[in-house]
Order: sequence, then C-alpha cells, then structure tokens
Amino acid sequence: MNKLIQKELDKLHDAHIESYDELKHIYHISLKKNPTLELKHTYILELSDSLLDGNDVTTINWNKGKHPTHKYVKGYVTKNMSQMFYIYCMYYNIDEDKELDEDYDGWFSLNDIKIIKEVIK
Repeated sequence: MNKLIQKELDKLHDAHIESYDELKHIYHISLKKNPTLELKHTYILELSDSLLDGNDVTTINWNKGKHPTHKYVKGYVTKNMSQMFYIYCMYYNIDEDKELDEDYDGWFSLNDIKIIKEVIK
C-alpha cells in the first residue's frame, strides 16, 4: 500500500480498514461501531482524568458538581439519554479485581469513559 495513502487512512476515526487487495488496488473499509452501554448491564469502566478533576461539563451540568474520585468503577446502567448514561457505581480496584467499599452514582458521557469489560452474571 502506498505510504501516503496509508498515512491518510490512519487518520480515519469512523472507519476501519479491514484489508487491501494489492492486485486490484481495492481497500475494504467498514464503519467502526462505537462501543456503547446497555441498560440493566454491569460494566468495569475506566474514567477519564477530566471527569475526575470535576471541572468538566458532565460534572457541572449533569451531576450538580458531584464527581467520582477513583479511576475505575464497576457500574450498573440504570438510565440513558442519548449519549449520557446514569450509572450506579462501586469504586473498583483493577489490580486486585475487587470492589471497594465506596460508591458513586451519576451521569456519564461515553466520551468520558472507556469500557474495560462487561460483567456477565
């Protein structure tokens, strides 16, 4: 594949380059599916640093100034409004794979979280 073309294709955020046919010079590109949360499911989540700082829009406008204090949570999704999710969380120790004794509940934006895994009961 041409290096210039590869460089430009690497900039794509909404597409996934599956393969390139050298003989036909055809790129197979599919739409990336952004991960999302399902209602009534439990997830291990990594929270963004901006959410932990407490100075972001989600904290100020959605959670009345209340913000989480730990980087990882185990959360149960209870409500959804577009890209915002209300999650009841227990703070989580990712190294020891266990819940901590503190909890937090509030609204989260998909932009502020990274899904580590879904917890299957």
